[in-house]
This record gives sequence, structure tokens and C-alpha cells, in this order.
Amino acid sequence: MKQVVIDYEQHLIDAGLAESTISKYLNDVEQLLDFADEKTITKNIILDFKDFLTNELGREASTIKSKITSINKFLRFSGNSKFIIKNIKTEVKKIDNIMSQSDFDNIMIEAKNNGTARDVLMLEIFIRTGLRVSELQYFTVESLQQGHILAKNKGEIRKVPISVTLEKLAENFIENQGIESGPIIQNQAGYSLGRNYIYKRIKWLADLAKVKKNKAYPHSIRHLFAINWLKRNGARIKQLADILGHNSLDTTKKYLYIEDSIDDVRETMD
Repeated sequence: MKQVVIDYEQHLIDAGLAESTISKYLNDVEQLLDFADEKTITKNIILDFKDFLTNELGREASTIKSKITSINKFLRFSGNSKFIIKNIKTEVKKIDNIMSQSDFDNIMIEAKNNGTARDVLMLEIFIRTGLRVSELQYFTVESLQQGHILAKNKGEIRKVPISVTLEKLAENFIENQGIESGPIIQNQAGYSLGRNYIYKRIKWLADLAKVKKNKAYPHSIRHLFAINWLKRNGARIKQLADILGHNSLDTTKKYLYIEDSIDDVRETMD
């Protein structure tokens, strides 16, 4: 596949495209190949990748369309036209992939029974902080000592508080794992986990828990965090927006109008 990418780059150069355009096309292709994790490209991988862009990375519809168009060009060049995605929808994205508390609890059970201590803590971090998957790397030993996370996203930095419960869970984890500095959720080499790996790990746990595929994303847990936060703290939209890193309050206000699932409503009646 590496040779195909090299040939594709030369094809783009020969076509007289601008250097910035070529770089954009190649970055999109590399992101797809990284997602495929060296597996043969199939229709399912292409569809899962589009799903990943939409639900996990929170891309705008225009950005998703641009990436898919770019990938389609590569698929045509590489002789994989049969995998081209057609009829790309560009409607405004709605928050419709909400994970219920029951869904999350079932995923957590699978993490404890069939996963690792790292899986369990990773889920605890997402549900107790509302971090984006790309921000998990900033949950470090140093941030634990400071009592807050300095989360960076799109050039902006915000403070995300660490609860006492999460602090204790993380302290026990780093003590057992012998982690002295850097990212707490790390691989064997001591580096933070890649977002594709995190995405696939949660997908695997959700599959074991029989949670619907369209809810099995770290970003769905972020949605659940926001809903739970509003239930505990009332409609303090500005404070929640600051925690989530939303630039627009309109984005945060959407959580005010999300109905509970029937499972969660049943739990409140016990």
C-alpha cells in the first residue's frame, strides 16, 4: 500500500495540483490507512471510517464531505472504485447517538470482567471529565498533582477539574502500574494511546455489552457526561460549556432538550 500512496502522490503532482491540496489529500489518505491498521481496505472499513469521523471526531458536515471526496479520489486511483461512498449527507449534525447510563454501566461491567485496569480507568476518565478522545493524553500524573487537566483543543487551553473520586482511582492505578510521569493512559512504551486504538477498544467493549453500534464512541460518553452534569447541577450552561470547551453556548444548550431513555427513566422510579 505504501507504493500505491507514493504513486498517488506523483499522480497528484503530475496533475498540477497546488502543494497545499496535495498535502491535504495525502493526509486524508494516511488517516484512513492508519484507521485500517494495515488491514486490506474493504467497504466496511470505509463506512466505519466515515462513521468514525462523524461520531467520534465531531467533524462538521462540510469537513466530512471533503475528506470522503478526497478518499474517493484515492480509491479510484488505486482500483477500488467499488468502495466509493455515494450520496454523502451534509445536513446539520444532531446529537442522536446518546449513550444511556445503562449502556455505559454495561460497558463498564465488560471492561471489569474482560478488559484491563486501563480500560476501566479510561472509561472513568471519560464519564467523569467529558474529555474529547484527543484530549485524553493531557490526563497526566502532573495534572493529577495539580487537581485539574489542562486540555488543549484547536489552539485553546481550558482547565477541566478532577473529582476526588477520579483522583483516588487514578492514584491507585499509577501506583499499581508504576507510572511516575506523563500520560496516565499510556501504552507499553509510555506514550499516550492513539485515538483510533481507543475508538476500537470501546467498540470492542460495547460489542460485548451488546450496546448499539451508533452509540459505541468515546464522544457518546462525553454526551452522557454533559447530560449527567446538568442533572446534578441544573441549567448552568456557561459552566458546562467551559468544562466541555464549547465556543458557542448554543452547542451546549442542545443537552437541555435530550430526553432520557426508557431505561434511565425506569431507574428513577425504583
